[in-house]
Amino acid sequence: MHNLFVYFIGISLFFVSCKKENNEDLYHLLNECQEDFYLNLGVSVKEKMADFEEQLMKEGHLTSKNHLGYRALLRKLSKELYFAPPLKLDDFNSKLLYENPSDILLCVEDTYNIDSIRIQSLPFYAVNDSIRALFSENEEVPVHRLFKIYASSVPEEEYAMPFVKESILLFLYRWYFTSKYNRDIPIEME
Repeated sequence: MHNLFVYFIGISLFFVSCKKENNEDLYHLLNECQEDFYLNLGVSVKEKMADFEEQLMKEGHLTSKNHLGYRALLRKLSKELYFAPPLKLDDFNSKLLYENPSDILLCVEDTYNIDSIRIQSLPFYAVNDSIRALFSENEEVPVHRLFKIYASSVPEEEYAMPFVKESILLFLYRWYFTSKYNRDIPIEME
């Protein structure tokens, strides 16, 4: 009986670890497609988002590069109108601001022969799916609600995935730009 129990525990752990590896592999493929999309436009999203993350750290908006730092920033932004100063970044890339890789799912399907159902089962995909549903049900969705969804719904382990982190950083990058240049309430820049 004891050996049978150990066997089932071993099998369960194997399937859990395979699922995690599969998720990591899927996120890696999504990341490849996202990076290729932006590289075709002449910009390295990986490099730009790493630089932007450093800028957020220097300015004190992001307290750490792990899930705790991101959640704290997302929660803070969900309660504020804009990013608070300092907002010293000036070198924005218009491709990152305005271009969206809307066919990442199709890219992974076609390039790597991966069934879209596997991708749709990813936790981060589920979060984005709930955001898409929110937009389909409402004419306008306040950005603060999106920050709140990301802060409360993205699982801790997902922040370790480059695709997830870069996607959230891209969202923050766009809001940082809006906070600096397209705001209704003017701020004094240092």
